[in-house]
Amino acid sequence: MSDRLKKLVEENLMFRELVKYTQKDLDDLFFEYDRMSSSGQETLDRLAKMYALNYSKSGAKEIRDALFK
Repeated sequence: MSDRLKKLVEENLMFRELVKYTQKDLDDLFFEYDRMSSSGQETLDRLAKMYALNYSKSGAKEIRDALFK
């Protein structure tokens, strides 16, 4: 494997880790959804769409409640 290809593979793995941790952080933010400003909720919804998370504004409270029963 060439050095350039090795570097690309390594960068890809690092990027995947970054995405994984970012998705986890976004999941954590949904627990505070009801306390966020409408602007914060819109931003979180937009980020969730970008990262292909399956949340909806109306379902955020139900998701949180189900997790903490």
